Amino acid sequence: MQRRKFIAAVGSLTAAGAAGVGTGAFNFANVERSANMQVVGDKNAFLALKDTSGYARSGNNGTLQLAFDENSDAMGSGINQESDYSFTGVFCIKNQGDQPVGVWIDDSRQNDSGNGDAVNWYGTDADDKSDFSTSIEGPGNAYQLDVGEQVFVNVTILTRGIHANWKNLPDTVNIKADASQG
Repeated sequence: MQRRKFIAAVGSLTAAGAAGVGTGAFNFANVERSANMQVVGDKNAFLALKDTSGYARSGNNGTLQLAFDENSDAMGSGINQESDYSFTGVFCIKNQGDQPVGVWIDDSRQNDSGNGDAVNWYGTDADDKSDFSTSIEGPGNAYQLDVGEQVFVNVTILTRGIHANWKNLPDTVNIKADASQG
């Protein structure tokens, strides 16, 4: 019987030693995999930007461009000094991804007095809806879009009383989306 106990003890010790050595731990790994990615124009991207007025169009590289100047489809060549304008359905933002997101616009431009900007952005559910009550500027005003939903963007350009000129108007507009805001 002693011999059986001895063999069982040696077997148990051997199994424990093998478990300690065979943990599968490693110090470094480099695993290469294929990846399929494609860069597309704004109309076909996960966050689609679509021109819906004569003040928006797709540029040469497929990116959305806004034009409130002589490059628009309008006959005029810009915004009057000391004036206020509103435009409905300038462009639309569509969630073509696979999860809800919150979208907002950041143009980061201040007027001469530093107390706000001359261009304001608003979201609405229709391209012809003159609604300027739902701001979509900044992450605190994110517009919620489920998969497949879109928001049309209305714009006001307010130059009256702020001595605005082209240096006060944005030359870049950032459209941002965040799933944690969706």
